[in-house]
Amino acid sequence: MNFQKFTDEIVKHQYPDSFSDIKKANEVMSQFTEDMEHGKMLELVILTPEGEFIGSMEAFDITGKTPELGLWIKSADVKRLLRTREKL
Repeated sequence: MNFQKFTDEIVKHQYPDSFSDIKKANEVMSQFTEDMEHGKMLELVILTPEGEFIGSMEAFDITGKTPELGLWIKSADVKRLLRTREKL
């Protein structure tokens, strides 16, 4: 993931906060991997039909009473997705 696209604007209402550097991004992603291995969360990658990464969807605390969903889409792709939706 290009951590620099994970901006303060994009994460305004979600977890985790934007990453100050690649080391912090790797730490968070490593924790996500560990949580997935223990069945605590699910991380899904969102790709275009051509295979380009445009975002992700997370389900946190999936074994708890109140799982939490998160959705992150690169800001450059939000407008493109909305235009595509309008055409449908």
